[in-house]
Amino acid sequence: MRRLRFAFLWQTALKLLAGDEQELLRVIPVLLSSREENDAEGKLVEITAVNGFSDLLKDTAYSYLMDVILEVAPETLYDKLFMKIFSVAVLLSKH
Repeated sequence: MRRLRFAFLWQTALKLLAGDEQELLRVIPVLLSSREENDAEGKLVEITAVNGFSDLLKDTAYSYLMDVILEVAPETLYDKLFMKIFSVAVLLSKH
């Protein structure tokens, strides 16, 4: 139940930040367990963070959170998320 509250809290915060690209570019990678140094290298979303998505999406609270992340993410971050999530999903499904 506690995880559900935190996920709901983050969903609300993200919706309030919608349109503020700079803040979203700082907050979303942190939520996705990406490290700050990756941003400096141009890697907003680390591949190790993407690998944990499938487990998170099995949890209803986190799947809703991921929906909101994709809904409010700036276009550059959305494109990177989309490409990494689905490229990893395709690779995992082949094995």
